[in-house]
Amino acid sequence: MQFDSKLASESWEVQYVLKGAHIIVSPYFVVVTISENEVQSRTGIFTHRLDKLQLKTVENIEIVSTLLGRVFNYSTILLYAHGSWVRLPYVVQPDEIKKQIESNLENVRSK
Repeated sequence: MQFDSKLASESWEVQYVLKGAHIIVSPYFVVVTISENEVQSRTGIFTHRLDKLQLKTVENIEIVSTLLGRVFNYSTILLYAHGSWVRLPYVVQPDEIKKQIESNLENVRSK
């Protein structure tokens, strides 16, 4: 029996691509909703995840940008509250979204 190293390396590449496929398609399965009182993030293809956070509890807003994120103007926004947090992944124009959240936050706190 003869071992074909070219075939073995090709099958390894296919396995690696399939293993990392969720990284490629995951940005297409994220819905972020920002209302006057809360922020929510729905993610997932087969397993759905819903994270909600009331704006009145937000203590800190963090923007995390990768090199590619800075090039293509997208980031992940993290909202922290006492004992919990919400991750808003793959947000386009993150600075504008952060300003909108801060504006809503000020309105909620002034009531």
